[in-house]
Amino acid sequence: HVLIADSAFDTSGKEKSQFGYLLGFTTPGLNQGQTAPVSLMQWKSKRLRRIRFSNFNPRTKQRSEDEILETFGKTKVIASEVRAFSDPQGTAIVDAKALFDSLNSDQSNGDDDRAALEIAIIKESLAMTKTRPRWVPHNVNPADSLTKVENAHVEPMLRFLKNHAYMIEEEEEVLERGRQSQHRMKSSSRTEGNFQF
Repeated sequence: HVLIADSAFDTSGKEKSQFGYLLGFTTPGLNQGQTAPVSLMQWKSKRLRRIRFSNFNPRTKQRSEDEILETFGKTKVIASEVRAFSDPQGTAIVDAKALFDSLNSDQSNGDDDRAALEIAIIKESLAMTKTRPRWVPHNVNPADSLTKVENAHVEPMLRFLKNHAYMIEEEEEVLERGRQSQHRMKSSSRTEGNFQF
């Protein structure tokens, strides 16, 4: 399974935050840095509301420490040797670097208790479904166009729909190429960054 998600938070205070996602099926090649076929089965774009009620029960859903560490590639010194890391059952792709970093951290980040709790629930859900979180820059996230009326990166969505394929690189390789503010710039060219679809 592959999930490509994006959200746009409303800073005006009018509670018009939006989220969108693409859900589909792919091959293990996606997590190995190859251009992988994606069969899209569902998409959604809607208003994002704060979660007020949840049936999440950590006692009934909790995974063992080994299962959680395996999903994040931490059961061996070389993460790529862990099958659940190189070929997980699911891949969740986001362009929010802070969220990605929090999901891969062993410690709670920041002083916001609510955010720390939500991160813990997301981590548990990823472990339950054996899903590996992945990060891509904003300018190559197809779901970006589902959350913004103006100034969205539409080119990744158009390529995704035309080619029925997607490719992601290792996060470290992307970060070595430069500051992330460069990836926020909108581009009308047909090649954004070094990503190919």
